[in-house]
Amino acid sequence: MILMRRLLQVTSIICVAHLTISTPLLANEQQINLKIAMVTGNAQTPKVLDKLARQFERQNPQIKINFIEVKNSDFKPQIAGWLEKPVSADIISWHANERLFKFVRQDLILDVSDIWQTVGPQFPNNFLRHIKYQQNIYAIPYSYYQWGFYYKKSLFKRLNISPPKNWQQLLNMLEQMNKVNITPIAIGSFEPWAVSCWFEYLNLRLNGLQYHNSFVRGEISAHDHGIKQVFMHLQQLIELNAFADNANQRSIRESLPTLYREKAGITLEGSFIEGYIPDQFKHNIGFFEFPIINPQVENIQVSPIDILLIAKHTRHPNAAKQFLQFMASADSQTIVNQMLYQVPANIHAKTSSSNLLSSVVQSLA
Repeated sequence: MILMRRLLQVTSIICVAHLTISTPLLANEQQINLKIAMVTGNAQTPKVLDKLARQFERQNPQIKINFIEVKNSDFKPQIAGWLEKPVSADIISWHANERLFKFVRQDLILDVSDIWQTVGPQFPNNFLRHIKYQQNIYAIPYSYYQWGFYYKKSLFKRLNISPPKNWQQLLNMLEQMNKVNITPIAIGSFEPWAVSCWFEYLNLRLNGLQYHNSFVRGEISAHDHGIKQVFMHLQQLIELNAFADNANQRSIRESLPTLYREKAGITLEGSFIEGYIPDQFKHNIGFFEFPIINPQVENIQVSPIDILLIAKHTRHPNAAKQFLQFMASADSQTIVNQMLYQVPANIHAKTSSSNLLSSVVQSLA
């Protein structure tokens, strides 16, 4: 029931680079200090940020980068304050789509359409709709990743099971794990967002993308028959005792060791999770997509897009745009994504050679 309450909380909130730009201000300023707010969820993040800052400052000696590094659990509650208060942060790492557009409608985000005119050809065409609101563009994407299931290959081999292709196969697999005293699904729901992907995938698999988007926009009630079907499928998992006990006391990262030790069978995570997996286990971890439920519904993958936006109140709009162009480049996005095990948005950037991430890239392709 704790998991169900978490999911109910989630549904209530779901209804939820190297180029040149003309910057006349830069020539007249002795030193510009840019404040950039970034999530430090991955152990590699501080190294990535330091490497990017040093490289940018070498190319732009009149600009000093100051990263505001905040844990994921503390980041989301602070973003509104950063955007509303002058000099809090010039640039913020955030998410595309509705989470971006919410602040656009509040007139808190700087229009960066001029940057996109230059860098746009370096990105997939379908990314534009995730950062464009009405006629203007408000962010630059730098990374994306897929949510899917991770498991220990040697455990599947020992139990003689294969990644499930449909819902019934998934239920059968979970029952088989229960019979040998293995918790079927490792989950860390201390932060409600970690549970939201269960709702999103079930809604997408049962009702399709158009329905899901309408629900997110608040056009469909949480009491609608389609949403009730989502919770009925969740109830199936709960009645199977599929989820780990005390999940609300653990984060995603803290739930991972149960996978390595074969105390749990699978976990639904984003590809960023590879940054938390110890090197000695990586070769033994596999990936598979969320299984099909309704064969008539398109096989949509949940793949969040990470973006950089500029606060409208910034005192250094030209310098901030300079940094966004730096981050739009293939070189910068290669650095970020190879270290964080995510997929670069720039089509010319290189992805990590990790076999596990390769499975994700193939799925998204």
